[in-house]
Amino acid sequence: MAALPLNLVVEQGTDFEASLTIKTAGGSAVNLTGYNAVARMKKSYYSESYTPFAITWVDRPNGVIKLTLANTVTSQLEGGRYVYDLTIESAGAKKTRVIEGLVTVTPGATT
Repeated sequence: MAALPLNLVVEQGTDFEASLTIKTAGGSAVNLTGYNAVARMKKSYYSESYTPFAITWVDRPNGVIKLTLANTVTSQLEGGRYVYDLTIESAGAKKTRVIEGLVTVTPGATT
């Protein structure tokens, strides 16, 4: 399964959340029961530092996962573009990058 490109917009100083459904190339939901997941954003692919997304399993059997960033986290981000991806790992330790893209952090006047 190739990673699906999906760009996100995060408003600086606010709570961010995005619910995502992981599907096969044929359009069927991936049963995520027993899987682990990691999602991180970086200023560039070569950056050492990163900001982790918090992950909530909304509906594992139907492939629904939620990425969140608290306002305390987004207020510390500089405005601009970042890269991110979401990787899942099966119980058998097979890792798959399922979503990747850009994150645009828009600065706010009140943050």
